[in-house]
Amino acid sequence: MIDQTRKRSDIDWIHGEIRSSTLSKKFELVVMTGHAFQVLIEDAEIVNALSRINLLLNENGRFAFETRNPLARAWEHWSVEYSGHVIDYSGARIDVVCDVIEVESGEFVRFSHTFSRSDWSQDEVSHSRQRFLGIDVLNSFLHEAGFDIEHQYGDWNGSPVSAASPEIITVGAGSNDE
Repeated sequence: MIDQTRKRSDIDWIHGEIRSSTLSKKFELVVMTGHAFQVLIEDAEIVNALSRINLLLNENGRFAFETRNPLARAWEHWSVEYSGHVIDYSGARIDVVCDVIEVESGEFVRFSHTFSRSDWSQDEVSHSRQRFLGIDVLNSFLHEAGFDIEHQYGDWNGSPVSAASPEIITVGAGSNDE
């Protein structure tokens, strides 16, 4: 996507991390991809990130992002979906095992990925925790940070959000109340 936008002279694409953002420029669109929203765990962290994003938007600015719909319970399939093997740059096979360790309150999911290779002395383990907000809680955080919800979709085909939807794809209009 970055390579495509760089081909156009009328788009300024800035790759950034919101917690370190000190940009004074205002944007028409801020996009958060890759389910990155789910790594915002604490309420204050969510409100802070959303508020900072809102400050980056110009008067017609929009914020677009996706997060997994907790009602779809995608984590129940991760042990199969994200386990297997990959071939690294040297041609060696690395086995990957994904384990969901705990689901807390139906909202927080702790999981790990264990990476092993035949010539390693020990496995490498990555531990993660993500938060899956239901649509009502998500929208409450957006409103608290000054966003009006313009669109929400349940999948990339533009379908409405339902209990079976894998995603909650949101486009929010910033309030620009500085």
